Amino acid sequence: MEKFLTEIPEATTLRGLQALLPALREHWGDAEGFRSAALPVFIGETGLDRSHAAEVAGFLDKANRQVARLRAAQFSALNDKGKLEFLYDRLVPTAADSPVRQGFLWLAFQAQKITIEFFDSEAGKKGLGEILAALEEQKELLEGLTAEDSKITFPVLEKILTTVARKVIGDSSGKLLPVAAAARLIEWTRVESRKPPQEDLLATNLTSQAEQTLKLGLLVDPVRVADLNDAHQRFLRLSAQERTQRFNLLRRHLAKNIQAVARYSPLGFEKFCQAVEAHLFPYPTQLEWLRSYLKPIYTNAAQSAVFDNCMTEAAIKQRYEKLLEEKTANPVMLEMARAMAMATITRSEGAADRKFLDDLELEKEFGWPTSFAQVLASDGR
Repeated sequence: MEKFLTEIPEATTLRGLQALLPALREHWGDAEGFRSAALPVFIGETGLDRSHAAEVAGFLDKANRQVARLRAAQFSALNDKGKLEFLYDRLVPTAADSPVRQGFLWLAFQAQKITIEFFDSEAGKKGLGEILAALEEQKELLEGLTAEDSKITFPVLEKILTTVARKVIGDSSGKLLPVAAAARLIEWTRVESRKPPQEDLLATNLTSQAEQTLKLGLLVDPVRVADLNDAHQRFLRLSAQERTQRFNLLRRHLAKNIQAVARYSPLGFEKFCQAVEAHLFPYPTQLEWLRSYLKPIYTNAAQSAVFDNCMTEAAIKQRYEKLLEEKTANPVMLEMARAMAMATITRSEGAADRKFLDDLELEKEFGWPTSFAQVLASDGR
């Protein structure tokens, strides 16, 4: 605890911190603005001598940083007041030995509570819808963020969305709400980006308007890339032993769940990875980087010749069951190779069907009209 705080009762310190909530809401993300607004409030509330002003200013900078980190780490993913209050009650005992920690935790809790209450209101829902509509103007920028080798991060995305949010809902209610709007949209999009590839994009926490669902779709790829970049950076910091543990985790998961994810193999490496990540790290689990391990597995399955002589689905099934019975094939490779072989057969049959329909002379075979003019003529018009 800062030395100057020992001159006042702990309850006074806590009360002084709690009095900073209006300044925090008004100047969220603006360290200088918060310091200027909070300094006279804290000194006045605690009765500290103004000779401590420089020390108090440094303490307020620390408070600003810690509260933002606490909210981001503990509360920002919560959009339900009941769950927020439950978690806060669970965390309170961990800060019981320090009025400063209690105050920081309370401020982070209150900041998130303010955002939940606003975005649960009709004005908040309308504001989010308008922000999503305004994202259309940023479509080119957002699409550029997903280019190959993109280094997009969540802070960069948050900055872009916060700028849009400020233009739409303004700062009249403080700088907290535009920042919170950006964070909320990112979290909702992370939910969608973690779903297996075939699932439809459903923005269930927004309104039911179809255009808002489509607008949220503009964020899915940038958010997925930012999530992957964050996971990759953490992976690079792992020790050799930790990387081995990560590989063993993947092996166990694939051995147990390969039938659930193998069907995504024909969609390509990217979709297959998304499916594995969705099953192994469903939101809000932290995404981990596995693609360095998945690439050779996928490549080997794609190059497998185990079903090369199977020209029909029945032949693939017969070959598959024989290999299962003999237990001579790697089960992961076998499931993926079978899925790819079945998809190849399906595509071939579809192409044959299309060719048949293209070559079919409807008028000659069935007496059907082949143009609108013939329809009108047959109707006597």
